[in-house]
Order: sequence, then structure tokens, then C-alpha cells
Amino acid sequence: MGPPSIRNIFAIHLAGFKQISLQNGLNFFITCVKPTKENPSLLILDGHYTHTRNLDLIQKAIDCYVTILSIPPHTSHRMQPLDVSFMGPLKANYASEINTFIHEKNCPVEMKDIVGIFGTAFQQTARYSLAENGFRGTRIYPTNQHVFNENEFYKVNENDVDLKVANVVNEKDILASTLSSTSLIMPENMYVK
Repeated sequence: MGPPSIRNIFAIHLAGFKQISLQNGLNFFITCVKPTKENPSLLILDGHYTHTRNLDLIQKAIDCYVTILSIPPHTSHRMQPLDVSFMGPLKANYASEINTFIHEKNCPVEMKDIVGIFGTAFQQTARYSLAENGFRGTRIYPTNQHVFNENEFYKVNENDVDLKVANVVNEKDILASTLSSTSLIMPENMYVK
């Protein structure tokens, strides 16, 4: 099977940092996926504060039948489907395309070349089987709550929690009481690796 039909949202910033608004990303996701009450969607985001503390974003997701799964810090390598199954093959294909470009063109890669090179690597990598394996590997679907073994984590001791982490917990409680929906899923217990 060839690569799936792909719609992209793309933004570039001269500083090289990801500057695309998450609200624009959510709007694009909703436009492509078209979630409904009968067929809601899951959007998996890392636990960055711009995702978990953005009440407008959370409310928009609730209104549009999108459940946001916010994964805990330092767990994307085990809980984010793309990290589990897609990024390794993409990285390998991208490196191969860079080498091919350099050998065929006999010149270094410039900024203007990156989108085309990446696009080719992405098309080589994008397969439904990788996406399915990512969800299976993270145990998001089919669901398996034991993606981590107990011995991989230790519970945070109250005395070890600094003020910044304590504030996150308090803000989580505020968000949970503010929103009557379960559209923001956050871990019940705070664990760190």
C-alpha cells in the first residue's frame, strides 16, 4: 500500500523554533479529522504547559469533540505513538535522503532544500502499519494501562517536590474543577522516571 493521502500544516520561523500557534494546529486537526459527538477524536499532546494550561484550547477541543490526552513529562518515548514507531524510520530515511542529495548534487544542503528532502523521506516513511504499530506499542489502542512497569518509576516524595512542580499540581486541580468534562486527561498520580 502506498503512503496515505496527507494534508500538512507547515510553518517556519527564522529563529528555527516551532512558532506555530497550537490553536491553529487544533483548528487544522479538527478540519482534517472532522470529529463529531458520535465519532470523537483523540489528540495526544506532550505535557508542555502551553498545552495543559491553555483554557481556550481545551474549551475548543471540548466543543469540537476532541479528547486531549496529555502525557506526563519524559514519557513520549513510550507513550507517544509517533515516537514509538514512526520517528526512527523517518530519521533513517531523512539521513539517507540527505546523503543522496549531497552525492547527486555535489553540494551542501541549504535551508531551501530541506522541505523537499524531508517531504521525500516522509512519503517513504508514512504507512498505516507504522501508525497502527505506534498505537499498539504505546498500548493506547488496544488499551493496556500497564505500559510502564512499577519498577520503572518511583513515586515523588512530597519533600522532594519543588515549588514549580507543586504549582503544576495546583493548576491541574484548578483546571479539573473549572472544566466539568473529561476532555483533558492527566495522570492521577505524579510519577517521574
